[in-house]
Amino acid sequence: MINEERWQELKERLQQKFSNFKLEDKSTTEPPVTQEYAYFSLPSSPRVRLGEAGQEIRLIWSKRPKVLDKKTHYSNRAGGDVQVDYQYAADEYVYSLEAEQELGGNWVKADFNEIINYFS
Repeated sequence: MINEERWQELKERLQQKFSNFKLEDKSTTEPPVTQEYAYFSLPSSPRVRLGEAGQEIRLIWSKRPKVLDKKTHYSNRAGGDVQVDYQYAADEYVYSLEAEQELGGNWVKADFNEIINYFS
């Protein structure tokens, strides 16, 4: 888990280390999710075996309110709609951080430990 403070520190380190660092905000209001994408390319290194030098890496950081309750409302008709209502916590959040690498124009999950090894 990486909270907001640690994410800010990581972004600062990435900006200092990579001249091609880009940040993109993809937040939504319903459901309320804060999501930031950080893009950068790793140079070749014997410690990193992610692929070719210059391959683009994407880190996806998300902050979403904790789901307290989920209610499903069914219609009593065959083939009827189903409505799902979520109740979110006002002050509790769930954080996530994912790593992906670009391979052949597609984004695939990357080994996060390999990326972290680059920084150590």
